[in-house]
Amino acid sequence: MDDAPCVLPRQPALLADAEQVEHRARRRGLVADDDALYEFYDERIPADVVSARHFDTWWKTARRSTPDLLTFTFEMLAADEAPFDASQFPATWRHGDLELSLTYQFDPGTEADGVTVHIPLPVLNRIRPEGFDWLVPGMHEDLVTAMIRTLPKPVRVQLVPAPDVAREVVGWIHAHLPTWTDTVRAADTADSFHDAFGRAVRARFSL
Repeated sequence: MDDAPCVLPRQPALLADAEQVEHRARRRGLVADDDALYEFYDERIPADVVSARHFDTWWKTARRSTPDLLTFTFEMLAADEAPFDASQFPATWRHGDLELSLTYQFDPGTEADGVTVHIPLPVLNRIRPEGFDWLVPGMHEDLVTAMIRTLPKPVRVQLVPAPDVAREVVGWIHAHLPTWTDTVRAADTADSFHDAFGRAVRARFSL
């Protein structure tokens, strides 16, 4: 076993998870790029390791004493200042007794941009349209901002600046209405997001 070529540890699943942080948060630069990964390995691999053969010889010995030397963690990949709350971007969508997968893509201008609910064909006839207007909690401020900007001008001018108002509206919704999970699971009896928006605006701005 020790005579087998040594290979650099690969962590594709962890890298994919890190990339999802940027897709969910809709921001680039939240996780380490190729330059940062290069620095990670450059700091740990001696300067005299300049070929695959050199690496095999060095790593065969080094891994015995420090097996995790070249293993990076999610915390190493994510920037310290990255303001990301994974709970606001869930991986699944509860629809009645169904649990549907969610994926995220940050690619403005394409059909796949945003959040996608994956619905298996065998359960398609059990899906109702109600509830999907709620998106996911992490997108609520963007959703409310967009809704404000589509309002008639006499109303819209009373809700400025839109991003600040959206933050207050979403805060009220999250504090006073059922949780997102409960709302989308029982969507046929819960408020639509449009109705929740209206209730919040009336409560916060008497409008």
